[in-house]
Amino acid sequence: MQLILVGIGGFLGAIARYGIGRLMAPQLSATTASTIPAWPWATLMVNASGSFLIGLAVVLPWFSASDGASRLLFITGFLGAYTTFSTFSLETLMLFESGFAGRALLNVGLNLLLCLLFVWLGNSVGRLLIH
Repeated sequence: MQLILVGIGGFLGAIARYGIGRLMAPQLSATTASTIPAWPWATLMVNASGSFLIGLAVVLPWFSASDGASRLLFITGFLGAYTTFSTFSLETLMLFESGFAGRALLNVGLNLLLCLLFVWLGNSVGRLLIH
């Protein structure tokens, strides 16, 4: 049952993410991934709204129910597919609030640097494979 809840939430989160992208950048299509908008407003909107939603959800009582069903459906499933940036943001906030400011800043720096490094690396490997 837990996998089903995460799957349903993930399906809805992915659809919501795609819908916001289409709404905010309708000229882009899934088949033209190389087309870059003047500014990635949709991604910024999803990351910001997902961060707001996870921050809100973790303090609302119905997301800490003993069975965890609503948490699995919304936080793990929906927000996990909608944006993992929300999870990153919450974990960083929790480090700050727990008195680990250094670890929080390290988390920010490592996520930014490693993700940029790995997207470049993946892109480079892909280009080598197709040539």
